[in-house]
Amino acid sequence: MDFPGQLVWSLTLVVGTPSLCLSQQIRDYWIDLEGDINALEARALYNSLSSFLPSIRNARIDVWTDNVTLRATWENGGCRSSLVNQELKKIEEMSRAGNFALHLKYIPSNENIADAPSRTLSDIDCSLSEEA
Repeated sequence: MDFPGQLVWSLTLVVGTPSLCLSQQIRDYWIDLEGDINALEARALYNSLSSFLPSIRNARIDVWTDNVTLRATWENGGCRSSLVNQELKKIEEMSRAGNFALHLKYIPSNENIADAPSRTLSDIDCSLSEEA
C-alpha cells in the first residue's frame, strides 16, 4: 500500500450524560498547513466547532486537548503567535455568535479519543502501487 501523506484533523463530539451519551466524529484533510503545530491545532478546533455549530449552540463545551499550549493560550487570551491568535479570535467570535461557553482541558495523547479518527486510515488514505 502507498499512502498519499495527507495530514488529517479530527474531533469527537460527545453529548449527554454518563448514562445516556451520544458521540459523533468528524475528520478531514488539511488544505492549508500554514503555521506550526499550535496554529494547526487551533485551526482544527475552529474547523471542528464550525462543523458542529448547530449541535453546540447555547451550551457549555468542554474540549479535551493534548496540546497544553493551545489550552494555556485560550486561558490567557492569546500568545506570541499571530497565526494562533487569529484562529482563537475566530473561535471567540463563533462562541459569541453561537452562545456557547468553551472550556479547554488537558488530556494525555494516549487517552484522547478525539484523536482516533485522525489516526485511522480510510479508503481515501490509500492507493495502489503502480506495480500492482
